[in-house]
Amino acid sequence: MEFNTIFYCLILWAVVILCSSFISALRGLRMKRIHELKKVYMQRVIAIAATGLPTNKLIRELYYSFINEKRLRQILIRAVKRTPEAGFAYINKHLSCEPIMLIHNYLLSREKHLEGKGEIPKDIIAHFENEIEKWDQEYEETLSSLKKARRKTFIFGLFFTILNLFMYSRIKTGNSLMIYAIVDTIGVIWSIILDYECSVVDERMRAGNPAWIKFKKKKTQFLTKGITNVYQLAAGLGLILNITTVVAGWLGPIA
Repeated sequence: MEFNTIFYCLILWAVVILCSSFISALRGLRMKRIHELKKVYMQRVIAIAATGLPTNKLIRELYYSFINEKRLRQILIRAVKRTPEAGFAYINKHLSCEPIMLIHNYLLSREKHLEGKGEIPKDIIAHFENEIEKWDQEYEETLSSLKKARRKTFIFGLFFTILNLFMYSRIKTGNSLMIYAIVDTIGVIWSIILDYECSVVDERMRAGNPAWIKFKKKKTQFLTKGITNVYQLAAGLGLILNITTVVAGWLGPIA
């Protein structure tokens, strides 16, 4: 009976982790695609705006320049029908990050003071290009850090799974089986949360509504830290209880 319970638990955990990893991978690919789209959009905006094109014609020119980007064209065609301020606000809502908002704000300010005339100074262009590069680098660094954390979680969880299974095979008590099930279930939840963190990194990298993203980032970090502490506590206490049971079993015959 106990063997069947362990076997079914292992199958269930494996299926859950595989499903979580698959969904995370699909979501990660989508977010990476959006990240690249933002980068291309910013580079295109700078290139077109640098020619001195008025803001009211800029969005229309952007629309025609993205022939093969259906998603971006859908956003831009709606932005074209609005005033420059409303058009940029609409783009910020659907395809935004800090460098995009900086570029849009500069173009609107330029429209107000210079009536959209004149080429953009080279130092301003260099500043925006630097912001884009910094934004892109932060994305890669954060994603790399989260992937390392996920790998460590997998190794850590696998170690305790094997250790708890070994301890149960030596003790074979109801308590050791319960410890095995509880600790490994928490480990699976921990893995799922880290998978989610890796897949939404672009949403947190200076993107969208700053207040909402800041709240969302704190929320996911709180969940990650919380489940990490719970898992470490459960794994540590479980190991102590199992070792205590083993030692008590050894000392019993001696006494």
